[in-house]
Amino acid sequence: MIWFTTSRSSLAPVNEIVPVYLLSITNEVGLQAWNSYATTFNRRLQIQTWPDVSVLVSNRVTGKLLNNTFPLWNRYPNAPTNYGVNGWLGYNPPFNAQSSFITPLGAPTTNYVFMPTNCVYSLQYDQFTVNGVPDRTPGSTNFTVPQLQVVIKARLRFAIVDISVTPNQLLDYVNVAVNREFDLTDAIMHDRDGSFACGQSYNPVYSIGRMWCTNLNTGIGASPNMSYGVRLQIDASRNSVPNTEWNDSLPDPIYGTDKAKAMARFKAQFFADPKYPMVNTFAAPFQPFRDIHVVTLLQANDPLVHYTVGDLKNTAELTNTYYLDRLPDAQNLPPTPYWGVNKRHEPWGGNPVAGSGSTTMTDWRVKDPVAGPAGRSDHWDFLDNKLPNVGWLGRVHRGTPWQTVYLKSSDIDFPTWFRWSGNDLWVTNFGQFAWTNMPQFTNIVVGGITNQCAWDSAFTTPKNDWRLLDIFSTSVDPSATRGRLSINQANLAAWSAVLSGVMVLTNSGVDAAGNGLISPMVIDPAGVYDPNASANTWPAIAKIVNGINTARSKMATPTTPLFPNKVFHRLGDSRS
Repeated sequence: MIWFTTSRSSLAPVNEIVPVYLLSITNEVGLQAWNSYATTFNRRLQIQTWPDVSVLVSNRVTGKLLNNTFPLWNRYPNAPTNYGVNGWLGYNPPFNAQSSFITPLGAPTTNYVFMPTNCVYSLQYDQFTVNGVPDRTPGSTNFTVPQLQVVIKARLRFAIVDISVTPNQLLDYVNVAVNREFDLTDAIMHDRDGSFACGQSYNPVYSIGRMWCTNLNTGIGASPNMSYGVRLQIDASRNSVPNTEWNDSLPDPIYGTDKAKAMARFKAQFFADPKYPMVNTFAAPFQPFRDIHVVTLLQANDPLVHYTVGDLKNTAELTNTYYLDRLPDAQNLPPTPYWGVNKRHEPWGGNPVAGSGSTTMTDWRVKDPVAGPAGRSDHWDFLDNKLPNVGWLGRVHRGTPWQTVYLKSSDIDFPTWFRWSGNDLWVTNFGQFAWTNMPQFTNIVVGGITNQCAWDSAFTTPKNDWRLLDIFSTSVDPSATRGRLSINQANLAAWSAVLSGVMVLTNSGVDAAGNGLISPMVIDPAGVYDPNASANTWPAIAKIVNGINTARSKMATPTTPLFPNKVFHRLGDSRS
């Protein structure tokens, strides 16, 4: 808000203008846990949670902490939650999908006030104080523009303990912490669509972001240090800014939401009007305010992937970001994220509650149907012994959401994989990677030093699994290499000699009902055929060799081969 002061004993003109900054900080926390197995847990459990949050507000110019007279840190009190035998239901969608998600904190959210609503910034003390008074330099203006920086650290420790045995046994433990640092002064100078609202010159056009512009309003005579934002608030208060949205203003202290009377009262302080008394100190009727929602939302897509904070992020929605003025309607907080099925949960077939809106419901590039539509932990096969053959890799959990090492995935564009994995971490290259081959790389300049960086998630795309083939061999002995055919062999005759007589499976047939049939067939020698005819008429061996040669000749760009010298350098390259 903006305060104006004068001496009314002689109807003197206004001789003080004082911007007043008020700040309030509150916090909400919620927690959801999921029984990802089909069966109800048949023993007594105790869940212990220790969420805590710290908030620091500082002046980016002076480096001083501005809220050190208020609580900087809070641990939310929470007594352990006990569940009796069969007290935590299993997951069997769609019938009781939501029942297997519980909220150990009891209530969906717990609110804590770090700074109350009446905290005023003092330039003199470089501090926020409760019920403080504006800085005054009697008889002159005093424009203050604090550069506010906010640092929020949210941490959670979570433990599931089996209390049916003595001594108790720890079944699961999670410890995550997320830091969020942002420039509050810069954030509020943006409009709701994210665009920066402050131009190089003053323009009396309304937007909520313009009301907070810190550009100095030079060249207007007696007030060279007035900011664009202060001037726009004054102009809006005297009704000279078209289309001003008064819903973005606090109610007038005298006339509430009656905009006309509030502006008339303001005008009367400069030009006497018998309808409105003149006072020594008064506020501009348009008092802009903004709500900044800083959201840290960590959600597991797959219960078996929760090893780092990056794996728990939903990069497409409310994860570790802030929203201006209001949250998106589709993400009503609270209590939606804390009750019911986790919105990021999407096994094969999609989220059983959210429906079929996702484009990756049955996308082979990001997941496979090993867990079926239910998506339970029971579907994963954890193997203890040596794998009988390479095909058994398809039972091993890959470490990315809802995937096994199944080698069937086609390559995927990075933006889709980035959103799916939730991993937005950077990897700095200190020479451990061949820079020219690093996927999705960029240069980041920090402190004048250029760092070569790449997205960590670029190294986990399913295509990377193809390299596992290099460690497998069908030879009786690793030294038994005589007679093996190179994948770079281009001659049809050589391939025909090796593969002729090999039995394979095909699904090219159909039964009487039109359903596909999987039936065995034997690869015949190439024989005589017309290479200029349709490829559908070629013998199987010719189709195989043509596919290998075509893949090997792929171009990364019009002038650069995908594989140097147009040859495969790894066994897994042929999967391309």
